[in-house]
Amino acid sequence: MDYDHYMQFMKVVQVANYFGYLNAPKKDRRYWIHPFNQTREETRRFLDFYEKIRLNSDNFFTNYRMSIASFDELMMKIRPYITKQETTFRSPICAEERLTLTIR
Repeated sequence: MDYDHYMQFMKVVQVANYFGYLNAPKKDRRYWIHPFNQTREETRRFLDFYEKIRLNSDNFFTNYRMSIASFDELMMKIRPYITKQETTFRSPICAEERLTLTIR
């Protein structure tokens, strides 16, 4: 491909990019909050699980692959970095749940 063909090709690419033909179409969001997660605060699914699993250290180790003390130490170190601010639109998941999702 010589230089003139290359420049012509680049012009076509620039025009196509300008009019948005090269960008992938954006998907419309179906939900702001998925219906499954809308009731997470009322049902307390994670909090009930977390409270029960901390009572049995063997069961905790099976699920988290670390001791309760190790989990608490890790949580203490990373809590400021993974805690999200609550807004008027929705409340974030707690740091324990965020870490649990990352570990599992």
